[in-house]
Amino acid sequence: MRRLPIAAILAAVAVLAAAAMPAQGATVRVQRFSGFQDVTAAGTQTKYRLRLAYVVPGTWRQRGRANGFTRTFGPIGSCRFTVRVSARAVTGPDENATARVQRVLPITTGPVLDSGNRGNFAWAVLRRRGTDTVTGLLERSAPSVRTQPAGARVWLEVRFTATADPRRECHSGGPRTVGAQTGDALATAVVGGFQL
Repeated sequence: MRRLPIAAILAAVAVLAAAAMPAQGATVRVQRFSGFQDVTAAGTQTKYRLRLAYVVPGTWRQRGRANGFTRTFGPIGSCRFTVRVSARAVTGPDENATARVQRVLPITTGPVLDSGNRGNFAWAVLRRRGTDTVTGLLERSAPSVRTQPAGARVWLEVRFTATADPRRECHSGGPRTVGAQTGDALATAVVGGFQL
């Protein structure tokens, strides 16, 4: 007689534990943004049609209207981050994408929250030392540039800057979370274009 209640309790605990666990492969809601803009590569007269597509979490609420590729999201999380996304074409030394990211966003500025490379682009996400500010940077050498600047090249640059609300107390998990989300956005971003 005592075995039945024990078996029922164990079965109930197993059902509750299964219900509390997230489903494997659960769908995460996201927002997709894409577009193109004709820009002049900084430091040159090169006109370039820059194309960009990226995905951010569905919980990132867009603020205001986009201005070209510049878009603002927030407030995000308990730190109430404001995230600004921008993209541009710039001129820089002829080097590989990883070296460029390390030079433009040196790790001496703070701990690395995410980094990687894929094909001919690289990215890194850092938390600025002594602050709650998180900066993500993606660099890719611009494809389809007919004439590169002498001793240099045209680069496509995507930047995410997350700034915590200074009126809120921000625990260390806030920057780590927004840093991981920024890393995911940069790792899956598609940036390219062609010279006009």
